[in-house]
Parts: sequence; structure tokens; C-alpha cells
Amino acid sequence: MDDYYPTKQDCERIEPSLLDCPFCGARPKMKYIGNAHTRSRKIEVKCTGPCCRVTQTNGAIRFGFKWLEGVAATAWNQRATANGEAGE
Repeated sequence: MDDYYPTKQDCERIEPSLLDCPFCGARPKMKYIGNAHTRSRKIEVKCTGPCCRVTQTNGAIRFGFKWLEGVAATAWNQRATANGEAGE
């Protein structure tokens, strides 16, 4: 386990790797929830579109924010293919 706390520079580094919202095309933002004291960490990826309220939350208890960033970005960037199966 690592006690990694994201800084503003870290957030800016991660967000460009997120694809635009699949519904409205707006840029998403990452929000970090939790800390090392509670051992519960979550990252919320939220669309910033004015009328879009799409949000995805990923959480971890045993792993730190650095690991969770990759999980959250991978999950957000995954898109459905024409036949309905998950793809990229």
C-alpha cells in the first residue's frame, strides 16, 4: 500500500488521458475522495457538460490513489462496440 495523495499537477497529468464524455462530448474531471486515515479511497470521474450528469465512481480499500487512477481511467475510457460488447 502506498500513501499517495494527488496534487493539482497530478490531476492535470491524469485528466488528458480520459476520453470525452460518450454522451455529450464534454471533458470529464477526476475527483479524489478519502484519505489514508480511513483507508477508503474513491475516484469519481464526472462529466463537466452543462446538462450531462454522467458520473462513475471507483473505490479501493487495499490500494492507493495511484493504482486507482489507472482503474478509473480504464473504466471511463471503455466504450461499447456496435454489437453491444465492451471495447475500446
